[in-house]
Amino acid sequence: MIGKITATLTGPFSIALLVVFLLLSGVGAGLIIADKMNKTDLERRKQSRIAAEIAARGPPKPERVPAPQDAESPFKPRYVVFGEEFTSNFQVPKRVLIVKITLMTQRGDRAYKLLDDNKMLLRALTLATLSEYPLETATATNGVIALSDLLKTTLNNDLNQKTGFSPIDTVIITDFFIQ
Repeated sequence: MIGKITATLTGPFSIALLVVFLLLSGVGAGLIIADKMNKTDLERRKQSRIAAEIAARGPPKPERVPAPQDAESPFKPRYVVFGEEFTSNFQVPKRVLIVKITLMTQRGDRAYKLLDDNKMLLRALTLATLSEYPLETATATNGVIALSDLLKTTLNNDLNQKTGFSPIDTVIITDFFIQ
């Protein structure tokens, strides 16, 4: 029986069987390769279609970014307002100087806190400076500006001696009367 099977396998039938086997193997391998190529081709086409859609939309609209001034600056101007007026006599009899001042700092929270905590000291220094301010300078054309500069220098010097820091950027004189 085994001899009959080997005899039939070696004949024309076995060659036909071998050819069919090789043909089917080739077709199977071709289908596998074609499937892989088809998937690659489909992926390439998909990417091309996405790229075409993006190109058709045009460039993206720019996002709105807040301007730098919208952000709060740590050095924004802060004001220390003395609610009451300063009244000082000139050395000339019957003449009085009445002023209201506001201190401005742009040096952050530390400077603002220093000014706010030392209001009484600053008030005393301001009154001492006003008592020595001459009437001729006060009545001059730039008397208010000269007084503002003098107060800024005097107050900053005293605070600098005590704390090592000069927090006042501007002394704003809101009211200025000479009687």
